[in-house]
Amino acid sequence: MSRTLNPRLNCLAGPTGIEPAAYGLRVLAMANTHASAPKPRPQETIDFEKYAEFLAHSHGRRTAREILSYTKQFAPCLITSDLSLLNTFAINKKRHVLAALANLSRFLGCYEYYRSLIRNYGLKWESAKTEDLILAGLAKTETDGSVFEWIKMVQTKLPHFGTFLEFHAISGLRFVEALSSYNLIIELAETQKLNQYYNIEKEILEHFRFKKMFLRRNKKVFISFVPKGMIDEISKSERITFDQIRNQVKRRGIKPRFSDVRELFATFATRYLSVPEIDFLQGRVSASVFMRHYFTAALIVDLKNRAFQCVDALKACLNKETVQIECTA
Repeated sequence: MSRTLNPRLNCLAGPTGIEPAAYGLRVLAMANTHASAPKPRPQETIDFEKYAEFLAHSHGRRTAREILSYTKQFAPCLITSDLSLLNTFAINKKRHVLAALANLSRFLGCYEYYRSLIRNYGLKWESAKTEDLILAGLAKTETDGSVFEWIKMVQTKLPHFGTFLEFHAISGLRFVEALSSYNLIIELAETQKLNQYYNIEKEILEHFRFKKMFLRRNKKVFISFVPKGMIDEISKSERITFDQIRNQVKRRGIKPRFSDVRELFATFATRYLSVPEIDFLQGRVSASVFMRHYFTAALIVDLKNRAFQCVDALKACLNKETVQIECTA
């Protein structure tokens, strides 16, 4: 007796011992699950003003601006359901574009469909390999000189940024975090409220007290050990904006290396602190780990003593006329 199968199932042969029709039905059911997810309409008109507001609720101003820029460039890839272009990008660019389109798909209500597109095009969320980052760092040092030399160059050509750069180096904060902290110190000092942020007894900036500014969704920082003398110096300074310092550095013909300043602290600190302690100070721990350690007085006192050894050594290198071998980073 002959049997006629649904033509859509003819090509769906199952594994040995499994009824082809039954196997095909299961495959179709899985396919229909993805097909039922909302898709962006081909002629979708994106309201970028509302999209910018959407981003502002979950991202910092600078990050939201970057995501918006990538979205405007590559939104057609999502609207046309064609992500083939992304496979031609370098890892870092691909990651930024994928993240931008993920935000757009959430805004448009088609995130599950976007995830299925990623799978269909064989795309992966990748990060640069550790060995590649190490080699890139070595190459950067060979071609651009040490970070100390870069800081001294900027301080010489733009002396009004000198205090900020020293603060950035000894705090180990990310560039945006360092700017936020620097300006917050000035603002609170002007209103006689600096004690809400700076614990003068422990000589600690307690970033965790300003959650919106420093405890972001993906990037956090809880505390920084900073000498009182540095805090006093910052309190008398003028506020600095991201665009102001970056643009002035570029106009002097100097390549921006602010991200390297954070790496400088991490590299230099290995002489005085363990890797977990450096991660603790640079915010690479969970809130629960932070709370467990920060309120243990003996641990904080010991950590402070060694952290200030690192700070003093960093400041000494920054103040040297010539950067010696022991200060190279």
